[in-house]
Amino acid sequence: MKLIQLNKMFHALVLILTTFSIFSAAAIEVTDLYQAKVAVDSQANKDRNQAIKKAMAAVLLKVGGQESVLTNSEVKRQLSRYNQYLTQYRYERDSEQLFLVAMFDENKINQLFQQQNLAIWGSLRPQILVWLLNENDLNREVVAESAGLPWPKQVNDFSEQRGLPLLLPLMDLEDSLQVNVTDLWGRFADATEQAAARYFVDANLIIRISNSSLLSEQDQQVACEGVLCQQPSWYAVDWSLLAERQQFGETYEGSDVAALLSQVLKDVASVVYQDYALSTDLNNELLIDVANVDSLTSYVEIHQFLTALSAVESVTLVEAEEQTRTFKLNLLGSKKALLASLKLNDQLQQYIDPLVGEEPGANPVFYWRKQ
Repeated sequence: MKLIQLNKMFHALVLILTTFSIFSAAAIEVTDLYQAKVAVDSQANKDRNQAIKKAMAAVLLKVGGQESVLTNSEVKRQLSRYNQYLTQYRYERDSEQLFLVAMFDENKINQLFQQQNLAIWGSLRPQILVWLLNENDLNREVVAESAGLPWPKQVNDFSEQRGLPLLLPLMDLEDSLQVNVTDLWGRFADATEQAAARYFVDANLIIRISNSSLLSEQDQQVACEGVLCQQPSWYAVDWSLLAERQQFGETYEGSDVAALLSQVLKDVASVVYQDYALSTDLNNELLIDVANVDSLTSYVEIHQFLTALSAVESVTLVEAEEQTRTFKLNLLGSKKALLASLKLNDQLQQYIDPLVGEEPGANPVFYWRKQ
């Protein structure tokens, strides 16, 4: 029996050390969730008030993650009381455009969500590498920021507006040697993950934009006038998200690529949101065991770490045994949401014994990695 326990401990230690040597946390803590930047025509009172209200709506969307938040009747009512939530604002100028940057009270915003049982998307969010693939008459390429097309900027703007960390590949010499456009277009998971290895991201998003092969047969028909034929300016856009599993989105067709791309990005944000949002209409408690707590300093660090999680309302120590501490967490949302968010942070790493697996009813076990 002792030999089996020693072997299990050895396997556990090897797995933990291996995980920490090859895993790099890609998640991003979004620090400006309660701040928004909007264009404004002037510093006049009317323009300023309209901009602050618009900025508050943008903050509510970032915190809530879904556009349906803005249709809540009480949220609509509170939007007209934006000054009660505003903490400060300033003006910025970029080239010829004037912007207003407004900051809002985090506690008041969160209270509004809790009172209305609206889900809150926490500040720790997965980083996603976006592969924009353009197919122009069967010629395929990865669109880089330097390509001169407006789509990369649209992705970056959406990332900022919605608080979803989206990253575009550099498409430099190293990428050109590693990336196979045909494999990306085929949405092969292994090839995509290999191409993305240098970026240490949580997921890969492949967006395909096409004026040819993705179109339906009817839309591929050529419009001809006399001896001149011209391909219709019609496009198809679809997406695939590669994370723990691969998810495929529907194909959109139309003449406005920007509008199609906007819909794709909204779809992806909604999918990611489903895993990480914290439903406030649940009152859950979760017991977790944290190992490697070998000092008072470690205990304080862990307690502060757990308390700071946006999914956690309160933390209580309920048991201490050798270097393991058992904490009771009062959650704002579901256990699934908490465990999903913890996967984005390598400081508190969940451990599942490969020889035993997850025991039904047992507390989740985590290993504290000292900084």
